[in-house]
Formats: sequence, C-alpha cells, structure tokens
Amino acid sequence: RVSFLLLDRLGRAEAQDVVRQAAVRAAGSDTSFRDALLDDGRAGFEPEELDAALDPVRYLGSAAPLVDRALAHYESSRESAEVDA
Repeated sequence: RVSFLLLDRLGRAEAQDVVRQAAVRAAGSDTSFRDALLDDGRAGFEPEELDAALDPVRYLGSAAPLVDRALAHYESSRESAEVDA
C-alpha cells in the first residue's frame, strides 16, 4: 500500500527504493518500518497518512468476503461430489 501511495509522488523505481530501504533499516535496528518511512525525506508522509496506509484493515478489508466465497464454493463442490458418488 505504501508503495502505491508513493508511486504518484516519486515514480515506481524510487517508491520501491524508499520502501525497500525502510524495510532494511527496520529489520537491522530497533526502528519500526513506520518510523523508517517517516525518517525518509523522500516519502513525505504525514504520520496520520502513513498510519492509515499501514492499517491492515484498509488492505485486508475484502479478505473476509473472499474467504466466505471460497468456502461456499468448496462446500458446494463437496456436496456435488457426495451426490455423484
């Protein structure tokens, strides 16, 4: 999500570089990914904007309906197989 937000500001290559470097900095220190992004002047994120971008509900919001649909399809296939048997 962060890469997509940065895409319009920085272009694809630089947006990916910002995200990659923030991830490397966060993995190699006590700094969080969020803080590493905020510290990178190229990103230009306001804290509230970045918090919204990193909120899993915003990018996993459609996961529950997708899982429900997959389970319904599985159940339907299973019932069809039992009838055919």
